[in-house]
Amino acid sequence: MWNSNRIAQTSTEAEINRLNNIENHLFYNQECDPQILFSLYQQVWQQQEIIATGSKAEHELLKSGLVVLYQHKIRLDPALDRDSFNDSWIENQLMRLRPYSKIRLKLFDLDLKASLPYKVLTEVNAWTDGHPFLSQKIYQIIRDRQSFIPRNQEVAKISQLVHLYIIDDWEKGIAATHLRQLKSQMLAYSGSSEYLLLSYQAIWHSQSTFFDQTPEQEYLLRIGLIKLKKDRVQIANRIYRDVFNHVWLKNQLIQSDSLINHNENNNSANLFLQQISNDVRSNFSRLAKIITCLLVIAAIAGGSFYLIAKYFQFQQLDRAKDLLNQKKYAAAITAYDRLLQTDRGQSHQLWINRGSAWSGLKQYDQMLQSCSTATLIKPKASMGWNCRGEALYYLDRLEAARKAFEQAIAINPNQATFWLNQSQVLARLQQHSQAIAASERAIKLLLKSPSEATDRRNLAIAFNQKGQSWLKLNQNQPALSAFEQSLEYSPDYLSGLQGQAIAQYRLGHYTEAITAFAEILQHDNLTQEQQAINWLYKGISLCETPEASAAPQAFKQVLKLTTDRQAKAIAQAGCGIR
Repeated sequence: MWNSNRIAQTSTEAEINRLNNIENHLFYNQECDPQILFSLYQQVWQQQEIIATGSKAEHELLKSGLVVLYQHKIRLDPALDRDSFNDSWIENQLMRLRPYSKIRLKLFDLDLKASLPYKVLTEVNAWTDGHPFLSQKIYQIIRDRQSFIPRNQEVAKISQLVHLYIIDDWEKGIAATHLRQLKSQMLAYSGSSEYLLLSYQAIWHSQSTFFDQTPEQEYLLRIGLIKLKKDRVQIANRIYRDVFNHVWLKNQLIQSDSLINHNENNNSANLFLQQISNDVRSNFSRLAKIITCLLVIAAIAGGSFYLIAKYFQFQQLDRAKDLLNQKKYAAAITAYDRLLQTDRGQSHQLWINRGSAWSGLKQYDQMLQSCSTATLIKPKASMGWNCRGEALYYLDRLEAARKAFEQAIAINPNQATFWLNQSQVLARLQQHSQAIAASERAIKLLLKSPSEATDRRNLAIAFNQKGQSWLKLNQNQPALSAFEQSLEYSPDYLSGLQGQAIAQYRLGHYTEAITAFAEILQHDNLTQEQQAINWLYKGISLCETPEASAAPQAFKQVLKLTTDRQAKAIAQAGCGIR
């Protein structure tokens, strides 16, 4: 029995010695920055293995005994005690290497308050994400408490302290002044506090969301409630997330609704009383008087003005839609603004329509704000995301547009328009293979109902976009086929006609190309630059045929029409460019 215990003790001592040797090798390495070594090991730990590059850091990490080299890959040593060298151990070591960590340990007596003081620093950072004020408050709590934090209890103990002293009664807790100030800043927003709350709610529920540079997101960043990581925003730390949580948000939005509804009811009452006064003075018909009496009775009975308000609301909605369809965009925006003051049931759709009206005026910043608001109110509104993507596309923010269309597709993958838009933005981003795939998806969806005029037009667009991407990839035969299919659905589609002619030229079908460019030049709706490019292609096509003598006349037209230097240079060179 004595012998068995002695063996166990020796094994434990051996393990401790190995741990110390590994840590000493990494911490006091003369060849590499220790932080690089720990970060490299963290990468291997997370991915199980990485491709070996022969770097000095890999060589030193191999010497530590944490990893092995196998078939040109760095792997965890199979004999490694994973419990001793796990992700918590890695974070603990990285924390030791961070600036001021040792200072914090001494300043707040953390080395006397915990078995693993650096692990305590790691857990505090997990709650505050490095926020200096909040981190200091938690360190003070730990220092001032008499209890000790044993090994492997850091997560539970820190969580307990944060909830007890900061979160549970946050308006009176140790960080109350800071948190109340943050709340006041949120509610003091100079724009719509409701839209600010909705913007924050969208970020809170999604963990992180795209940074669209809306005024609401900019304000939340400025006051520090959210933070920016690459192109996404998220709640700045776990404490803010738990304090300003979904329950708090719900209460704030209810208060916002109550205030708005109170104002709306007062306005409705004033309008209604004014209407009664006008009715009496104007001596309305007997029917009008009966309706007025019924409305008064309904108001006394508690029905208020809901029915008449709804009647006028439907009228206003139809009116707004008519204005939008008639392309009276400014009037439509005014109508939607009026509706948004009263209609809260379908407001996300009103914001989308309002965005369409701003699009008609080519005011794309305003369009983006309207469409973004729609997605904040209803994050699953696919048309809202599509509207948002179109606004971003027109603002030349192509990567953000791609992500917005991606979101619309994720919500509703069976909407061909979303795939068409995605195809267009991918082509602008020079991602032509992906653009072709998106066009094919749109075509597949549209072919399910090809009899509709709208679907035929969209099929022409989809095949044309597919052809344009094939041209960019110098795949001229597939491009020609796509353009021919586009023209089957819309024979006069100018972009399809021009794409077909260019593909014919590239394939050496010069006679067909000349005929095609000549037919395009018969269109009376071409701009000067469009005329010039078709004359240019006609000219260089003629150069490749026995009719080359006719080419100078085509080049002469190019020089007369275009201001583009490259086109002019080609025209001036004439057939000699060959």
